[in-house]
Amino acid sequence: MSYLTNPYRFGSSYTMDDTGLVCYYKFDESSLSVPNSSQSAESGGTNFDATAVGATTNVSGKYGDCFSMDGIDDVMQPDISGGINLSQWNWLKNGDDWSMSYWLKRTTTDEQQRLWDQAYDGGATLANATTNYLNKGDGVESWGSNLMVTNNTAGRPLDLTLPNTYYYGTDWHFYVHTFSGTDFRSLLDNANEYTASSSTSFSPNNATTNMTFFRTVGSGQELACLVQGWTFWNVVISQDNIDYLWNDGTGQGVYP
Repeated sequence: MSYLTNPYRFGSSYTMDDTGLVCYYKFDESSLSVPNSSQSAESGGTNFDATAVGATTNVSGKYGDCFSMDGIDDVMQPDISGGINLSQWNWLKNGDDWSMSYWLKRTTTDEQQRLWDQAYDGGATLANATTNYLNKGDGVESWGSNLMVTNNTAGRPLDLTLPNTYYYGTDWHFYVHTFSGTDFRSLLDNANEYTASSSTSFSPNNATTNMTFFRTVGSGQELACLVQGWTFWNVVISQDNIDYLWNDGTGQGVYP
């Protein structure tokens, strides 16, 4: 267990426990090699390092530099050379606790754009065993946004329609999503909250296919955005941790 003090906070300091922090992508690198900057015991060394394809680096972000994804052909794959497989990401979909947070600024709202996806047997469409986060935002505001986490059987055990305030507009926003096996919580800018429950159990699947970020399987649904400070956790993070990451709207990442 490691407690961190936010060095960017004046006066009383926010502190954070980084236990359960599996991945931390800063997106402030000058190259397209994106290391997993997590220092927690759960990070697994270089297991979750990533490689971006086509992204623009050193773009001015919410704080410091960030990556820009053009929404056409820019993608990111964890451990693209090592072939990280789905079983290493099972904590996202097998009924265990998980959380994620990130700063995101959409640069278009024109298409159904995905934040993360899971390639499945090289197919061009979604299939069972796909782990994915789907952003619906093609200008039809009533569509809102969906978060879907599927297992290795038919159907979508967690298929939630978020309010249409999520992912809408082209300002910087801070997003947090947590799941405790049945209860889902989503926060926008540490203020607007959405909760839901899922009674469907999850089943793990050990297929060996690559995770893909910022696109769907196939093409045409890449996410056009600026992004930084993306975290994945295998625990439900506390409100204290969320406060640390939000830091009164200034962000500044996980580690100094």
